Amino acid sequence: MADNYLVLARKWRPQRFEDLLGQQHVARTLANAIRTGRVAHGFLFAGVRGVGKTSAARILAKALTCRGGPTPEPCGTCDACVSVTGGHATDVQEIDGASNNSVEDIRRLRENVAYQPASLRFKIYIIDEVHMLSNNAFNALLKTLEEPPAHVKFIFATTEAHKIPTTILSRCQRYEFRRIGTRQIAARLEQILAEEQIRLEPAAVHVLADEAGGSMRDALSLLDQVLAAFPQGATAQELTWLLGVTPQALLARTAAAIVARDTRAALEAVRDADDAGHNLQQFAGSFLRYLRDLLVLASCPDARGLTDLGEAEEAAARDIVGRTTVPHLHRLFALASRLVDDLARSPLPRVHADVAVARMASADLVVPVADLLARLERLPAARGADAGSFAGRNAAPPDAPPPPPGGPAARPFPRAAAAAPARPAEADDVPPPDDDAPPDEVPPPDDAAWRDEGASGRAADRSSGGAGERPGGRAVGQASGRAAERPGESAGADERGSELAAHGSRLTAPPDRAQEVGGDAPEVPPEMWGSIVADVGRTEHALGGLLSQAVPTALSAKLVRLAFPEGSTAADMLRQPRKADALAAALERALCTRPRVEIDDASSDAVRAIAQRAAAEHAAREEARRRLLDHPAVREATRAFGGARVVDVKTEAAERTKGGERR
Repeated sequence: MADNYLVLARKWRPQRFEDLLGQQHVARTLANAIRTGRVAHGFLFAGVRGVGKTSAARILAKALTCRGGPTPEPCGTCDACVSVTGGHATDVQEIDGASNNSVEDIRRLRENVAYQPASLRFKIYIIDEVHMLSNNAFNALLKTLEEPPAHVKFIFATTEAHKIPTTILSRCQRYEFRRIGTRQIAARLEQILAEEQIRLEPAAVHVLADEAGGSMRDALSLLDQVLAAFPQGATAQELTWLLGVTPQALLARTAAAIVARDTRAALEAVRDADDAGHNLQQFAGSFLRYLRDLLVLASCPDARGLTDLGEAEEAAARDIVGRTTVPHLHRLFALASRLVDDLARSPLPRVHADVAVARMASADLVVPVADLLARLERLPAARGADAGSFAGRNAAPPDAPPPPPGGPAARPFPRAAAAAPARPAEADDVPPPDDDAPPDEVPPPDDAAWRDEGASGRAADRSSGGAGERPGGRAVGQASGRAAERPGESAGADERGSELAAHGSRLTAPPDRAQEVGGDAPEVPPEMWGSIVADVGRTEHALGGLLSQAVPTALSAKLVRLAFPEGSTAADMLRQPRKADALAAALERALCTRPRVEIDDASSDAVRAIAQRAAAEHAAREEARRRLLDHPAVREATRAFGGARVVDVKTEAAERTKGGERR
């Protein structure tokens, strides 16, 4: 009896168009073509394995050769239908394209098509896996396929239609066979089980349908395997053990451990899956599908019919969803998807799986921005605190004195100062550099403060006899007409700003008035370098970006020495003749004289200057972080969010520096 056993995939092969599962679009088109007499001479059936391509070809052959036809509903009992169903009809030839792919095979086919059919109405050639034919074989078939005899029909079937030449595709009617849905496969399996009088749990049927991957033939082959192991029927647990499928309970346990941030429990779940012999790539794929179901349950209030979970499994999944958020599930899904890709090419799948699961379990909980804002609105300390006190451009430390009542706090280096009578420059007038002043407190240059084209500004310059004008009407080191009218601007300037302004006045005097400021070019205050870089960057963005990476170790009207890190690309670029000329011209516009420029990226002075700047920037960042963490609103927010922590602090000065480098 075992010798006569017919596998379920052959026993339950579709025999009519209406039996084609999930291919109603193909069945309807072919039936209407037969009914209206518009049957083409060439057909191409393309689709994945086990979805009914060859079965549809046989049904079409029966419909065309049935004694009561051509008809879309062949009788199945006449000699023509029986011979086609049994596979022994002489006029319906099924050819394997993989083993008959040469030009000689196609030449024999061309010779045979000239003969009339022996007993049926048509001579039909069904070529399976037609994409396996060689290019020469396809070329030999072109003419016959384009203009075959009236009694010949060609039906091609393939799983890789993209490998077929377009010259063949254009001579056929193409039908795309779709994957069969999991629910459709499960319903068909239950129908077959009822006919075969076999008992199988609904959950086990669902596992079979899910493992089939859209192929009805695969589902029936798996069912044959299950019935061989459990002739009286099987439970879902027995079926998962037999097929090596990851149990839903293990997937739920893994997801619950990850959501609970229990790394040990999550790693133990991976270990149990590996010890049970599960393929870790299959485990990762099953877990990815389980995360998809969790996302559906979390996103849709009514998820009926959108997941393949049973009632008990859905209840467990909803319990997991209630302990996390949708954005966090999206993040876990992205990490799991990356794990599936990594396992496909990893020589150490267990290592990759452990690391990925540990990363998912330690991932921070993602909270929607709207929820964060709503929580912050409920914090009394956040509503009462002045957030702008630490977000301004020049944030003062907690013990800094308040600004004067007459106006805003004075800038470290005001662009315009009160005019003063000209007097010779003396060495004692030069104030010492302020080493404690952070470099990022220098504000960007203000065009309005540099630019004075009004009559009041020129009149003030002529009457004061002080520092002269730059070419083009730019006054430096004196009060312009508009700047003097600003309320509190000069009144709020502190002593340090006045001394720096005096330095700027003596520095930027034009050459023809050098006698008034002394014979030698004075040193430029280091604080002025940031203003020079910003001024250059307005007109020459690339040059400004290069200068923003430099630290001046010598800065005067005669010599500008710029330090760069060793091997700096910016230093190499500034040594190029065109860039060097542009740099010299830019410094001449800023200093009203052309200094000698030296680029230093190798000396000990350069190394020390770069290290000092890095230390100053680090100290400024740490100070900003300390002030931020001590702010009442931040302390209240970290307490309200239950263990939240500040990950990064960005200062406005640092962002301006990065912006200059990008330019």
